[in-house]
Amino acid sequence: MKSSALGSLLVAFGMLLQGCSSGTKSFTASAGRIDPDGIAYLEPVTLGGHQQWLLVRGANKSNPILLFLHGGPGSPYIGLAHKFQHELEKHFVVVQWDQRGSGKSFPDTPPGSMTVNQFHADTHELVLLLRQQFNRDKIYLLGHSWGSYLGIVEAKHHPENLYAYIGAGQMIDLVKQEQLSHDFVTERAKADGNEKALKQLNEIGYPPYKDTENGMNAKYSWLWEYGGMLDNETGPSPFVKALLTAKEYSLMDISRFVRGGSFSLRQFADNEGLGFWKLKVPDAASGFQVPIFFVTGEHDRVTPLSLIENYTKALHAPMKQSVVINNTGHFAFFAEPRKFSEAIIEVRNKTLAQ
Repeated sequence: MKSSALGSLLVAFGMLLQGCSSGTKSFTASAGRIDPDGIAYLEPVTLGGHQQWLLVRGANKSNPILLFLHGGPGSPYIGLAHKFQHELEKHFVVVQWDQRGSGKSFPDTPPGSMTVNQFHADTHELVLLLRQQFNRDKIYLLGHSWGSYLGIVEAKHHPENLYAYIGAGQMIDLVKQEQLSHDFVTERAKADGNEKALKQLNEIGYPPYKDTENGMNAKYSWLWEYGGMLDNETGPSPFVKALLTAKEYSLMDISRFVRGGSFSLRQFADNEGLGFWKLKVPDAASGFQVPIFFVTGEHDRVTPLSLIENYTKALHAPMKQSVVINNTGHFAFFAEPRKFSEAIIEVRNKTLAQ
């Protein structure tokens, strides 16, 4: 998300609507009593030596665990979850995780720890922690965008811990997807005669950008402008509204959300250097030992459907399926929560007894 005007707007409205505390609503039964079958809590855990926050919610604590890996890096979903995961909570115990450097987990993040290897280690540690904490042999793993890269690598190397892996807005090849989105905004700018956009796109060059942080920020600002991020929106105002009404996020957390987004991209770019642009998913033909599912918005301009369909065709896995949600884009889970939830619940129906 863009962090300049967005940050000022969040702080101004957040001061009016929120205090400095956060929590999450319990599940209730008859007469407003807390439902003993439900589970709802917001708490920190230590992963890779750093405190990181989890939101855990489910109508029935005996349901399977679904770990949701957010995008970015640095775009967490604890503060957005109340807008899209209600139906999922009826069928899973849903775990949202603000990864190191982002949202509630932003404070005191060591800049040098923002590396791909550390995030892989954090992901695996959390999977094992959830298995142990809930006494489960396996869990479901769902990754979105950047989180889908972490998730599919975890599925490749540690299939024994998973019922299935679900990639939403699945990243396949970072360079290719960034080139396709760059082409999209360039074509739109030419069609509109937008000299300002064309000048800025020319200045940052073609992916892989020489200046990763500035290049990505510039390109994605125009991707927002041309509706390539969220359906029928030219800016992140729906996310802003969601954050401002989230019980799980305090005013301070909203500030951390904004600062963490900039921090995460900057530190990844600095720490990984050219390695940042080498991110690719495991070779499809090499095979997976766990069911693999992809759920993609038809008009996704960030992780294009064409790359995902080609990968799915070459994929070897015990079970595989690519589901397309029509008339939506990269944030299908937020824009079309009912359709998205139906697709995830269907994965459970197909795999839980496997």
